[in-house]
Amino acid sequence: MQTAIGPIIGAVIAGLFAIVGLVVGASRERTKWTREARHIAYRDFLGAVDALAAETVFAKTNAEQDVAKTLEQILGPKVAEMTQKAIAKRSDVMILGPNNMIALADVLLSQTLQQLHPGTDSKAAERLRTTRQEFATAAQEELKLS
Repeated sequence: MQTAIGPIIGAVIAGLFAIVGLVVGASRERTKWTREARHIAYRDFLGAVDALAAETVFAKTNAEQDVAKTLEQILGPKVAEMTQKAIAKRSDVMILGPNNMIALADVLLSQTLQQLHPGTDSKAAERLRTTRQEFATAAQEELKLS
């Protein structure tokens, strides 16, 4: 009887280690997936915001101080599509990101949309550049890239 207890205890211990290994492995996989998903969400959001800002600057420059032409280009389908894309990418950040990244994404998107206004000044453009850098730096820190 005593000779049968040793192998049983060994099997139980091996089973416990296997369960612990599965739990730890699953936790690591989830952490890895979350980190990769956040990286993609932050990258895509930043790209969408950058494209929208660049298109807005192009529209304003191309209109050559003609307010009607500026409004026509800013309210056109290309800018509308880019705005929708930036908003959708912001939703990805909201789903995957921690609160500080969500707050920065909100500010960055808001400041980018303010650029659509024909009377935006250089201070607003500078605030946008600063917020963009804050978002990028926070993303690097949150993803442990820096």
